[in-house]
Amino acid sequence: MQSKFYALLAVLLFFGGNMMAQNMYRPSDYEISTLPLWAQKMYAEQPNVLEVEALYNEYYRQHEFVKSYHTQYYKRWRRNVENRIGEDGFVVDKVFNPDDFIPYSAQAKSTGSWSVVGPIFNTRVNGVQGSGQTNVYSLDQCAGATNVLYCGTEPGEVYKSTDGGVSWENVSMALHFGSGVNA
Repeated sequence: MQSKFYALLAVLLFFGGNMMAQNMYRPSDYEISTLPLWAQKMYAEQPNVLEVEALYNEYYRQHEFVKSYHTQYYKRWRRNVENRIGEDGFVVDKVFNPDDFIPYSAQAKSTGSWSVVGPIFNTRVNGVQGSGQTNVYSLDQCAGATNVLYCGTEPGEVYKSTDGGVSWENVSMALHFGSGVNA
């Protein structure tokens, strides 16, 4: 009985903690322009992690630390890029290789009538490659051009196909839909 209680408690803590996780988004350009230099650099298109870190540390040597959305964003951003910082201080992302997914698609083809058609490559809000998998919440076909398809995905991305679903392109990189596109 006691072991069942602990197992249930562990499950509730795991799922409860994940459900309360916050998604953090890049502020507006206007808001960024009002922030300290370290935050402006952090929100830049291609931030130099080492430069941002030095500016952050210098800023808080001269100012009292006040926890804010931006300090929390910095903490999570820094943790996210920790193992991907090149010698020059810029984030180095793994190059997408479609061959990495061949075993999965080959397995799918050999175990049933379904096959992997995409989208195989998905991206995060900042354009960095995602997990390589996404859950499709909605799919629609253009009535006037039947080869044009759109799908909305769990991480809030919209993909478009102009060849009947053979290939897909992320068309929502500059847009923020939140979590999940389902209509």
